[in-house]
Amino acid sequence: MTTLNTTVTAETLSTVADNLIAQREVWQKGSYATSNAELYKLLGGCLDLYNVIKHDPSLAKGLNAYLRLLGVDFTENTSLELRLARLVFATPGAEQKIKNRVNAYARVIKVAAAHGQTSATISQFIVANHGIEEIRRSGVKAGQDSPAKIKSRNRDVAETQFADPTLPALFAGFAIPEQLMPEAGQRYSVALVRRNPDGTGSIVFGTGNTAVVNTVLAAGGKGLVDQAHKQAEVDLLNQQDAQLSANLQAFKTASNDIGVLQQNAA
Repeated sequence: MTTLNTTVTAETLSTVADNLIAQREVWQKGSYATSNAELYKLLGGCLDLYNVIKHDPSLAKGLNAYLRLLGVDFTENTSLELRLARLVFATPGAEQKIKNRVNAYARVIKVAAAHGQTSATISQFIVANHGIEEIRRSGVKAGQDSPAKIKSRNRDVAETQFADPTLPALFAGFAIPEQLMPEAGQRYSVALVRRNPDGTGSIVFGTGNTAVVNTVLAAGGKGLVDQAHKQAEVDLLNQQDAQLSANLQAFKTASNDIGVLQQNAA
Protein backbone atom coordinates (compact mmCIF):
# COMPACT_ATOMS: atom_id res chain seq x y z
CA MET A 1 0.00 0.00 0.00
CA THR A 2 1.31 3.40 -0.98
CA THR A 3 2.36 5.57 1.97
CA LEU A 4 2.43 9.30 1.30
CA ASN A 5 4.43 12.07 2.88
CA THR A 6 5.31 15.70 2.23
CA THR A 7 7.97 14.77 -0.35
CA VAL A 8 5.28 14.17 -2.97
CA THR A 9 5.80 16.54 -5.90
CA ALA A 10 3.94 17.39 -9.08
CA GLU A 11 6.42 15.18 -10.94
CA THR A 12 5.69 12.14 -8.75
CA LEU A 13 1.96 12.74 -8.33
CA SER A 14 1.07 10.61 -11.35
CA THR A 15 3.06 7.67 -9.99
CA VAL A 16 1.24 7.86 -6.66
CA ALA A 17 -2.11 8.06 -8.45
CA ASP A 18 -1.18 5.12 -10.73
CA ASN A 19 -0.42 3.01 -7.66
CA LEU A 20 -3.79 3.85 -6.11
CA ILE A 21 -5.61 2.98 -9.33
CA ALA A 22 -3.76 -0.33 -9.60
CA GLN A 23 -4.69 -1.12 -5.99
CA ARG A 24 -8.32 -0.32 -6.82
CA GLU A 25 -8.21 -2.82 -9.69
CA VAL A 26 -6.84 -5.54 -7.41
CA TRP A 27 -9.51 -4.75 -4.80
CA GLN A 28 -12.40 -4.72 -7.26
CA LYS A 29 -11.53 -7.97 -9.04
CA GLY A 30 -10.07 -9.97 -6.19
CA SER A 31 -10.78 -9.35 -2.56
CA TYR A 32 -14.13 -7.55 -2.43
CA ALA A 33 -16.17 -10.73 -2.17
CA THR A 34 -14.80 -11.39 1.30
CA SER A 35 -14.10 -7.97 2.80
CA ASN A 36 -14.34 -4.21 2.48
CA ALA A 37 -10.84 -3.92 3.95
CA GLU A 38 -9.13 -3.22 0.62
CA LEU A 39 -11.63 -0.48 -0.22
CA TYR A 40 -10.96 1.18 3.11
CA LYS A 41 -7.19 0.95 2.52
CA LEU A 42 -7.67 2.50 -0.92
CA LEU A 43 -9.66 5.35 0.59
CA GLY A 44 -6.84 5.68 3.12
CA GLY A 45 -4.40 6.22 0.28
CA CYS A 46 -6.70 8.89 -1.15
CA LEU A 47 -6.93 10.48 2.30
CA ASP A 48 -3.14 10.62 2.65
CA LEU A 49 -2.88 12.27 -0.77
CA TYR A 50 -5.64 14.72 0.20
CA ASN A 51 -3.83 15.67 3.41
CA VAL A 52 -0.63 16.37 1.47
CA ILE A 53 -2.16 18.31 -1.43
CA LYS A 54 -4.38 20.58 0.66
CA HIS A 55 -1.27 22.07 2.31
CA ASP A 56 0.65 22.59 -0.95
CA PRO A 57 -0.88 24.82 -3.67
CA SER A 58 1.71 23.66 -6.21
CA LEU A 59 0.52 20.08 -5.81
CA ALA A 60 -3.08 21.18 -6.28
CA LYS A 61 -1.99 22.79 -9.54
CA GLY A 62 -0.23 19.59 -10.56
CA LEU A 63 -3.34 17.55 -9.70
CA ASN A 64 -5.47 19.76 -11.96
CA ALA A 65 -2.98 19.31 -14.76
CA TYR A 66 -3.06 15.55 -14.37
CA LEU A 67 -6.88 15.51 -14.37
CA ARG A 68 -6.88 17.48 -17.62
CA LEU A 69 -4.32 15.11 -19.10
CA LEU A 70 -6.53 12.13 -18.30
CA GLY A 71 -9.71 13.87 -19.44
CA VAL A 72 -11.40 13.66 -16.02
CA ASP A 73 -14.17 16.25 -15.73
CA PHE A 74 -13.83 18.98 -13.10
CA THR A 75 -14.08 22.75 -12.69
CA GLU A 76 -12.23 25.23 -10.53
CA ASN A 77 -15.10 24.93 -8.05
CA THR A 78 -14.82 21.14 -7.76
CA SER A 79 -13.64 20.31 -4.24
CA LEU A 80 -10.26 18.70 -3.70
CA GLU A 81 -11.81 15.55 -2.24
CA LEU A 82 -14.14 15.16 -5.21
CA ARG A 83 -11.30 15.68 -7.68
CA LEU A 84 -9.34 12.92 -5.95
CA ALA A 85 -12.34 10.57 -5.87
CA ARG A 86 -12.93 11.12 -9.58
CA LEU A 87 -9.23 10.66 -10.28
CA VAL A 88 -9.17 7.23 -8.68
CA PHE A 89 -12.69 5.86 -9.20
CA ALA A 90 -14.31 7.53 -12.24
CA THR A 91 -13.71 6.84 -15.90
CA PRO A 92 -13.27 10.11 -17.84
CA GLY A 93 -16.62 11.12 -19.26
CA ALA A 94 -18.60 8.84 -16.92
CA GLU A 95 -18.41 10.99 -13.82
CA GLN A 96 -22.14 11.80 -13.84
CA LYS A 97 -23.20 8.19 -14.37
CA ILE A 98 -21.53 7.01 -11.17
CA LYS A 99 -21.56 10.32 -9.33
CA ASN A 100 -23.42 9.04 -6.25
CA ARG A 101 -20.76 6.48 -5.40
CA VAL A 102 -17.91 8.86 -6.21
CA ASN A 103 -19.58 11.57 -4.10
CA ALA A 104 -19.83 9.11 -1.22
CA TYR A 105 -16.11 8.35 -1.41
CA ALA A 106 -15.33 12.07 -1.58
CA ARG A 107 -17.49 12.69 1.48
CA VAL A 108 -15.64 10.00 3.43
CA ILE A 109 -12.29 11.55 2.49
CA LYS A 110 -13.40 15.02 3.63
CA VAL A 111 -15.03 13.88 6.89
CA ALA A 112 -12.14 11.59 7.78
CA ALA A 113 -9.65 14.42 7.19
CA ALA A 114 -11.71 16.80 9.32
CA HIS A 115 -11.55 14.29 12.16
CA GLY A 116 -7.78 13.86 11.95
CA GLN A 117 -7.81 10.41 10.37
CA THR A 118 -5.03 8.85 8.28
CA SER A 119 -4.67 5.68 6.22
CA ALA A 120 -3.72 3.88 9.44
CA THR A 121 -7.02 4.70 11.17
CA ILE A 122 -9.61 5.16 8.43
CA SER A 123 -10.85 1.55 8.48
CA GLN A 124 -11.80 1.72 12.15
CA PHE A 125 -13.25 5.21 11.57
CA ILE A 126 -15.57 4.02 8.78
CA VAL A 127 -16.74 0.96 10.74
CA ALA A 128 -17.31 2.98 13.91
CA ASN A 129 -19.53 5.38 11.96
CA HIS A 130 -21.63 2.63 10.36
CA GLY A 131 -20.10 2.54 6.90
CA ILE A 132 -19.54 4.70 3.85
CA GLU A 133 -23.18 5.32 3.04
CA GLU A 134 -24.01 6.45 6.58
CA ILE A 135 -21.07 8.87 6.57
CA ARG A 136 -22.26 10.23 3.21
CA ARG A 137 -25.77 10.84 4.56
CA SER A 138 -25.09 12.03 8.09
CA GLY A 139 -21.37 12.71 8.47
CA VAL A 140 -20.04 11.91 11.93
CA LYS A 141 -22.26 12.63 14.89
CA ALA A 142 -20.83 13.90 18.14
CA GLY A 143 -22.18 10.91 20.04
CA GLN A 144 -21.98 7.37 18.73
CA ASP A 145 -24.76 4.83 19.20
CA SER A 146 -24.30 2.76 22.32
CA PRO A 147 -23.67 -1.01 21.96
CA ALA A 148 -27.14 -1.60 23.44
CA LYS A 149 -28.77 0.61 20.79
CA ILE A 150 -26.87 -1.12 17.98
CA LYS A 151 -27.94 -4.55 19.26
CA SER A 152 -31.54 -3.40 19.52
CA ARG A 153 -31.51 -2.11 15.95
CA ASN A 154 -29.97 -5.36 14.67
CA ARG A 155 -32.54 -7.37 16.58
CA ASP A 156 -35.36 -5.39 14.97
CA VAL A 157 -33.93 -6.13 11.54
CA ALA A 158 -33.70 -9.85 12.32
CA GLU A 159 -37.23 -10.09 13.71
CA THR A 160 -38.60 -8.49 10.56
CA GLN A 161 -36.49 -10.33 7.99
CA PHE A 162 -36.62 -13.78 9.55
CA ALA A 163 -40.42 -13.56 9.78
CA ASP A 164 -40.58 -13.54 5.96
CA PRO A 165 -41.68 -17.06 4.89
CA THR A 166 -39.91 -16.63 1.53
CA LEU A 167 -36.51 -16.26 3.23
CA PRO A 168 -34.46 -19.45 2.68
CA ALA A 169 -34.23 -21.56 5.84
CA LEU A 170 -31.38 -23.81 6.96
CA PHE A 171 -33.87 -26.45 8.06
CA ALA A 172 -37.65 -26.28 7.75
CA GLY A 173 -40.88 -28.21 8.04
CA PHE A 174 -40.27 -30.10 11.31
CA ALA A 175 -42.62 -30.35 14.24
CA ILE A 176 -41.42 -28.11 17.09
CA PRO A 177 -40.75 -30.13 20.25
CA GLU A 178 -41.86 -28.74 23.59
CA GLN A 179 -38.30 -27.81 24.59
CA LEU A 180 -38.02 -25.54 21.54
CA MET A 181 -41.36 -23.78 21.87
CA PRO A 182 -41.01 -19.96 22.01
CA GLU A 183 -42.26 -18.22 25.10
CA ALA A 184 -45.88 -17.06 25.11
CA GLY A 185 -46.42 -14.29 22.59
CA GLN A 186 -42.99 -14.76 21.00
CA ARG A 187 -42.08 -16.11 17.57
CA TYR A 188 -38.53 -17.43 18.08
CA SER A 189 -36.57 -19.90 20.18
CA VAL A 190 -32.94 -21.05 20.13
CA ALA A 191 -31.54 -24.54 19.46
CA LEU A 192 -28.07 -25.77 20.40
CA VAL A 193 -26.71 -28.04 17.65
CA ARG A 194 -23.98 -30.62 18.23
CA ARG A 195 -21.79 -31.79 15.39
CA ASN A 196 -21.54 -35.59 15.53
CA PRO A 197 -18.44 -37.64 14.60
CA ASP A 198 -20.09 -38.78 11.35
CA GLY A 199 -20.70 -35.17 10.32
CA THR A 200 -24.42 -35.13 11.08
CA GLY A 201 -26.01 -32.70 13.50
CA SER A 202 -28.18 -33.21 16.56
CA ILE A 203 -30.21 -30.67 18.52
CA VAL A 204 -29.16 -31.28 22.12
CA PHE A 205 -30.75 -28.30 23.87
CA GLY A 206 -33.41 -25.73 23.21
CA THR A 207 -34.75 -22.65 24.93
CA GLY A 208 -37.26 -19.91 24.37
CA ASN A 209 -35.68 -17.68 27.01
CA THR A 210 -36.18 -14.12 25.81
CA ALA A 211 -32.71 -12.90 26.77
CA VAL A 212 -31.01 -15.77 24.93
CA VAL A 213 -33.22 -15.35 21.88
CA ASN A 214 -32.58 -11.59 21.75
CA THR A 215 -28.83 -12.16 21.80
CA VAL A 216 -29.06 -14.54 18.85
CA LEU A 217 -31.44 -12.25 16.98
CA ALA A 218 -29.00 -9.35 17.39
CA ALA A 219 -26.21 -11.48 15.92
CA GLY A 220 -28.46 -12.57 13.06
CA GLY A 221 -29.55 -9.01 12.36
CA LYS A 222 -25.95 -7.83 12.18
CA GLY A 223 -25.26 -10.52 9.60
CA LEU A 224 -28.26 -9.43 7.53
CA VAL A 225 -27.22 -5.76 7.65
CA ASP A 226 -23.62 -6.53 6.69
CA GLN A 227 -24.79 -8.74 3.84
CA ALA A 228 -27.16 -6.06 2.51
CA HIS A 229 -24.42 -3.42 2.55
CA LYS A 230 -21.99 -5.71 0.78
CA GLN A 231 -24.54 -6.67 -1.89
CA ALA A 232 -25.35 -3.02 -2.59
CA GLU A 233 -21.65 -2.30 -3.12
CA VAL A 234 -21.22 -5.37 -5.36
CA ASP A 235 -24.20 -4.43 -7.54
CA LEU A 236 -22.76 -0.97 -8.14
CA LEU A 237 -19.27 -2.30 -8.82
CA ASN A 238 -20.61 -4.75 -11.40
CA GLN A 239 -22.11 -1.82 -13.28
CA GLN A 240 -18.72 -0.13 -13.32
CA ASP A 241 -16.64 -3.11 -14.44
CA ALA A 242 -16.06 -1.95 -18.01
CA GLN A 243 -15.30 1.57 -16.81
CA LEU A 244 -12.68 0.38 -14.33
CA SER A 245 -10.58 -1.32 -17.01
CA ALA A 246 -10.71 1.76 -19.23
CA ASN A 247 -9.72 3.99 -16.31
CA LEU A 248 -6.70 1.87 -15.42
CA GLN A 249 -5.53 1.87 -19.04
CA ALA A 250 -5.84 5.65 -19.15
CA PHE A 251 -3.62 5.98 -16.10
CA LYS A 252 -1.02 3.59 -17.52
CA THR A 253 -0.91 5.55 -20.76
CA ALA A 254 -0.69 8.89 -19.00
CA SER A 255 2.07 7.74 -16.66
CA ASN A 256 4.33 7.18 -19.67
CA ASP A 257 4.25 10.87 -20.48
CA ILE A 258 5.34 12.64 -17.30
CA GLY A 259 6.82 15.41 -19.40
CA VAL A 260 3.32 16.51 -20.40
CA LEU A 261 2.32 16.67 -16.73
CA GLN A 262 5.36 18.77 -15.89
CA GLN A 263 4.63 21.18 -18.71
CA ASN A 264 0.96 21.60 -17.73
CA ALA A 265 1.84 21.98 -14.04
CA ALA A 266 4.47 24.69 -14.68
